[in-house]
Amino acid sequence: MLAELRTYTLTADGREPMLRQFEEVSRPIFADIGIVVHGPWLRSLKKGEVFVYVAEFDSPDDRDAKWAAFREHPDWVQAQAREAASGSPGPIAAMETVELSR
Repeated sequence: MLAELRTYTLTADGREPMLRQFEEVSRPIFADIGIVVHGPWLRSLKKGEVFVYVAEFDSPDDRDAKWAAFREHPDWVQAQAREAASGSPGPIAAMETVELSR
């Protein structure tokens, strides 16, 4: 098993949009393509609020294939297009960190 810890440092107004995107868009896509997810968790740190979750994969190849399927999933493509057309003030995360563990 390969575990991927994903940490996003949120922008000042990023909490609600990130939670909404995760629950309404990302989580259903994860289920559809077979990514097991634990979390998310929110933490307030000196550097700001962080959004964290863990994704499980069988192998590095499985991870690569599933993230490719995620990026190409019609629901994700549509959500990204909606976000671009919405005129939102900018990204909901200022920084993203990905750590892998076997």
